[in-house]
Amino acid sequence: MLSNHFPRASRAMSAKKKIVLKVLRSGEIMIASGDLKIERFVSGEKGFVDPALAFYLVYSGMADVVDENNNRIGFEGFVEKIQGRLKGSVFLVLMDLLKRGKKVVSGPSENELILVDEKANILVLDEDAVVRVDDLYNYVDRAIKQGYKLIIAVVDMYGDVTYYEVSKMSFPKIERGGEFI
Repeated sequence: MLSNHFPRASRAMSAKKKIVLKVLRSGEIMIASGDLKIERFVSGEKGFVDPALAFYLVYSGMADVVDENNNRIGFEGFVEKIQGRLKGSVFLVLMDLLKRGKKVVSGPSENELILVDEKANILVLDEDAVVRVDDLYNYVDRAIKQGYKLIIAVVDMYGDVTYYEVSKMSFPKIERGGEFI
C-alpha cells in the first residue's frame, strides 16, 4: 500500500485557502475549489489533475480531498482511491523535481513527466526495469521531434533518484570488402 511508503507530511498550510480536489467515480481527479494558482498541476480544459500531482498536493498539505458527494476523505482514503493510478516512482521523481524548484507537468504516458522551463521529457524507471533498445530509441526520437531533450530518472530501492540525459547518435556504416557491416 502506498501510504506505508509515503508517511503523511506534517507541514502545515499557510494562511492561504487550501485547494479542494474531487475524486470522481471514474478515478479522475479534478479541482473543486481553492487557490487556482496551480496551472502547472492541471491538464486539459476540464481541470483534471494528474494522480501523481494530486498526491503531491495532498501529501504536502496544499489540498484536501472530497468524493463525488463532496464528503471529505482523509489521506488514507485518497490513497486507496488512486491506488491503481499512481506509480510510486513517478511520485518520488516529482517530489525531487519540485523540491529543486522545477515546474513539472504530467507527460504523455503514466511514467513520464515534462520539465516545462527546460523543455525536457523525463522517463521514470525503477532500477530493475528492463527497457528494450528500440523502445528507448523511440522515446528519444519522440522527445527530439517534439523539441524536447530526454532525461531518464532511475529510482533505486531506497527512493534515491539518478538522472541521465539521453540523446540520439548515428553511427556511419562501415564498408569492408564491398559489404556494409
